[in-house]
Amino acid sequence: MKNFLRQIFSFQSGAAHVHAVVLVHPTPSDIPLIKAILSHGLRPVAIVTSLDDPMTATLQKNEAHCLDVITGNAIEEIIFQLGALHYDYSAVIPGSATSPHLSHVLAAKLGVPQTFVDSKHAHHDQIDIKWALAGKGLRIPQHTICPSIIHAVRFARKFDYPVIIKPRSAAPAYLTFKCTSDEEIQNAVTTIKHSSYKTENTSSLIVAEEHLSGTEYILNIFADGQQVHLTGAWETRTTEQTQGDPLVHDLILRRDIRHPHLEILTEYAIAATKAAGIIRGAAHARITLTATGPVLMELSVGFAHYRTSLMTQIFGNFDPYHADIEVYTRGNTRVPAVSYSQNVRITSHPAAASGIVARIEGIEKIKTLKGYVTHSLTAQAGQIVSETTAAGSAPLTCWFAHESQEAVRLSALIAHNEFRLQLQETAAAVPTQYAARN
Repeated sequence: MKNFLRQIFSFQSGAAHVHAVVLVHPTPSDIPLIKAILSHGLRPVAIVTSLDDPMTATLQKNEAHCLDVITGNAIEEIIFQLGALHYDYSAVIPGSATSPHLSHVLAAKLGVPQTFVDSKHAHHDQIDIKWALAGKGLRIPQHTICPSIIHAVRFARKFDYPVIIKPRSAAPAYLTFKCTSDEEIQNAVTTIKHSSYKTENTSSLIVAEEHLSGTEYILNIFADGQQVHLTGAWETRTTEQTQGDPLVHDLILRRDIRHPHLEILTEYAIAATKAAGIIRGAAHARITLTATGPVLMELSVGFAHYRTSLMTQIFGNFDPYHADIEVYTRGNTRVPAVSYSQNVRITSHPAAASGIVARIEGIEKIKTLKGYVTHSLTAQAGQIVSETTAAGSAPLTCWFAHESQEAVRLSALIAHNEFRLQLQETAAAVPTQYAARN
């Protein structure tokens, strides 16, 4: 056996009556979940694909997260290593980077509460999920799997431009393209095929999907084994620099339960969650509300945007991490009617040009804005940045929260206008060119 048990820190393996929770393929975004596991007096056991996994180094650096790390991909190998620890396992929870199918199988073998009734839906293949949900009466966008560029072009000419081009597997926003010409389709397909992003279903398989006009929403859902609850509703504002660029979303937390479309969106998201067989844990639905009604664009396991969950915890009465632990370890929990004390807005500020950063401007001004909570700045002086419209690779992300929606909107607008990357190549200030939209 190539992979052996790797013990992290000083915790003694095989200690009697140790109750543990298995976390499958965690990412840095799962650190709050690990903290919640520890706060419940449980022992986290993280499964990583290899000791070279970047997450392993992240776990090792943070001594506050006292846990075990094991490696392996085969079910039998993982079960053997879990058994060698001699722990009493209370739950198996899928991390942010895993197929829930693996968690489902492990849970069944360990005899702990499972996430899904039907494991065939418990993976990242959005096409299979959509087909399954369409068979149960849920409306989905017209789409086709494209073995080649010519197939995507034929689809676009049939349904008219613009069309959406993306990988078959669930993928980040920077690999989702809105294309208005044959040339843009070719560029999008080439970008996807050369991307380093991979999942269990190869990202070389391309999907062409009709572009629907309407307002897009993301709804976070939590199933407690008996009921499905709405825990957050987000209206996404798409901003684009040019046609064919990746889609970038501005996320706005809707605290006002009198929102005119919230009831129909909630009903649709809950119906999709139940139809997919999700009975325990978090999920999120991406829905476009068109002139003829809601259309389900995506249904995925886990909450959308882990920072969204952090803001929900800070400014709401729902703690997603503790709720996860309770529902997985006891099989039941009570979720209150979720309310929020603040309106929250998260904005990404992509780089509008490529070059070496000479100076960064506007951060101190942004920190004084009304409702400012925090920011994440990944760019540094002397660092090379690439032109991007992808939220995930944006050099700056800002979080604002306030009782007034107008206050967070204005603060986000000012932040967009204040942030500057001065690049050595141009010797001129380069604005992000992404004005926040109302």
